[in-house]
Order: sequence, then C-alpha cells, then structure tokens
Amino acid sequence: MGALWRAVPGQGRRRMLSNSTAITDSMLKDVDVVLLEQHGNVRRVIKYTLNEVGFKNLHECSDAINARMMVKLHRPDLLLFDLDHDPKAVCAVISDIRHQRLGTDPFMVIIVTTWRPDTETIRLVLEAGVDDIVTKPISVQILQRRVDNLIHRRKEFVATDQYFGPDRRDARPHSPDAPPLIQVPNSLRHKATGDASAVVDDKTIERALDSMQLQKIQHVSIEVTHQIQELESMVSAHSAPGRIYERIAKTVPLVTEVVEYCTERKVRGLMEISASMQNVLDAIQRVAMPTLRQLEVLRLHSQAVSANLLEKEGAAEAVATALRQATSKVGVSTNDDPRYSAAS
Repeated sequence: MGALWRAVPGQGRRRMLSNSTAITDSMLKDVDVVLLEQHGNVRRVIKYTLNEVGFKNLHECSDAINARMMVKLHRPDLLLFDLDHDPKAVCAVISDIRHQRLGTDPFMVIIVTTWRPDTETIRLVLEAGVDDIVTKPISVQILQRRVDNLIHRRKEFVATDQYFGPDRRDARPHSPDAPPLIQVPNSLRHKATGDASAVVDDKTIERALDSMQLQKIQHVSIEVTHQIQELESMVSAHSAPGRIYERIAKTVPLVTEVVEYCTERKVRGLMEISASMQNVLDAIQRVAMPTLRQLEVLRLHSQAVSANLLEKEGAAEAVATALRQATSKVGVSTNDDPRYSAAS
C-alpha cells in the first residue's frame, strides 16, 4: 500500500502509514544521510527525491573512498549507495561497516541503488549485509515506501561465522541449530518516530554487539561440531589424506575462534573447557593423521561449549564429560595450563 501525504498546519506534510503512525518532514530533517552517486545529474535527481521525502541533512560524494571518509566524519543514520559505481568497492564499504571496521555504528540502515540488478552483483551486496536494493530510476513514492519499511519493519539481524546483517531466511520454521534473530538499534527509526528503544549510542551498540557476538560463537561452535563429524566419517572411511588435511585446515580457525571467545569471557567453566579444547587441538596438529579418539574428544568439547553458550540443560555435565574424556582418552589436562590457572 502506497504512502499517503496530507498537509498539517504548522507541521508541513505528514505521511500516514498503514500502521497509523504519522511521520512529518520535521522528523526526517535531522536524519543524517550519506549519498554516494557517481553521476552528477543522477545525484541531483536523487537529492531532490530525498528532499521530497523529507530528508534535508545530506552529505554527497561520487566514489567509495569519499563515502568512507563521510562515514568516519559523521554518524549517518541512512546510507544510499550507487552500486553501479564500483560493486566490489561498495560491497567492501558495507562489509567493513557491518564488521566494525568502519564507522561507529555497524547497524546503520544501508540502501543500494542500481540500474542493472544482475544476479551475481545482488548476491555480493546481500552477503555484505545491505538492508535494501532499489532499482533506478527512483521515484518519490518508491523511496517513501522503502524508507517507511526500514523505519517500521526493518529485518532483525543475524550473525554467523560468515555473515553479519539483516536476516535473509524465508518464513519457514528454522532449524533448532539456526542462529536466533536480534533486533538491533535503528537511529533512522529513532529520529523518525522518537522511539527510545531504537536509539543508537555507545551503550546500545555495545549491548547489541555482545548479543551478536554470542550468537555468532554459538553458530561457530555448532559448525565446529559438524566439521568434526565430517572428519570422523572421513577417517573411518580411510579417505585420501589430502581431503582430511583440507577439512582440518577449515576446522582449526573455527576452533580457535571458539577458544578465544571462551577465554576472553573469564568464566571458570568456559575457561576450563576452552583450555582443554586448545590442548586437544594442539595434540591433533602434532600428529600426521588424527585418530578417531582425538576427534571424538574434540567433538565432545565443541558440544559442551554449545550447551553452555545456549544454556541447555546438562551443560555442566557436558563440560565435565568432555574434560574427563580428554584426560582418559587423549592424555591432556588443563591442570597445568597457565590460562586456566590464571582464571581460577
């Protein structure tokens, strides 16, 4: 349903949304917008369109380098990026924002525009974590609808070992192992509606990032379990050593990420299991070919971490079992590990 406008004395135009919420021009005038558009004439048209929607505080640029500078200088609420300028450079900017390598707000609303939405380019920009894609030419009505949607019905975020951004899964029930969704701060919504729950400041960003990091490591620990199960099957089937080494190489950085997260949290149960998990991984890397016993113990550790992070019933028992198996089957212990001793 399209957005409707009507005049309100003393307030300018007011857009009446389908959920009966009204947004006036004055609410959008303080929204910080960074507009990246390589062509000057197109940029003027888009600027006019943004003004018509109600945005007045615009920062314009014509390339990704200057867009990066503007994201650093300002704390934008909305980015409108021309994808045709340089798809890889634009995707890199978006990815760096989402992964906290650029700017101070990884949750800012990001829209890209394009004349030619080919499949590969769309895949790249979605994987980078964009909120929405708008095909040119852009009309006031289209931009109104998209902005309204991002103010009132923005997708919740999801974090995995490979992705950080709006959830792209369909509406079907998700697997029990699927990462949960997190409603993130949305300064565009806050400025447009006054919703205090959407405010973006250092504290709300930190809380949201902590939730996202926990969610990510939960997903990584589950992925570690899947990778180890594959390794167990490969070793049992006497697969080619090259394939086994390739799988180990894929698993090691995931295990390391889990260990580092658990170590940083300085929680005794997680510290102990992470120290033991590192020892088991070291033992596996010291041999030419991992044994099924070693892989089984590493899998038990990963499952114990998952149970602990997901606060499943029996998490403490899972940790105890993993540590007991590590000592009896692999011959490693955390008793003399300096990381564990320091945390005790």
